[in-house]
Amino acid sequence: MPGGVPHRLKKIIKDLEKDEEALLKGIGFNQEKAKRSERYIKTTQRYRSEIEKSYKENFLPDHIEVKAVHERLLDRKPKKRQSRKKPPRKNIPISG
Repeated sequence: MPGGVPHRLKKIIKDLEKDEEALLKGIGFNQEKAKRSERYIKTTQRYRSEIEKSYKENFLPDHIEVKAVHERLLDRKPKKRQSRKKPPRKNIPISG
C-alpha cells in the first residue's frame, strides 16, 4: 500500500474521533455541535476522495484498514443526523 494511504487513514480516524467528541462533549447547543461534526465528516470524506483519486490503481479497496475506515464512516452518518434533531417539546398543562 502506498505511504499516502495509511497517512490519510490515520487523519480520517483522528477526525472521526474529533467528530465523536464534538457531539458528546462539545460546547454549545446541539445545532452548533452538529455543524462542527459536519465539518469533521466533510474533512474525512475529502481524505477518502484523495485516496480514491490519487491511489486508485495502487491499493486494494478491500484492504482491511481501508474497509474498516469506510465502515466507520458509514456508521457516523446516522449518528450525526440524530444529533441535529431537537428533542420533542412536551406540552405540560399549567394548572392554576
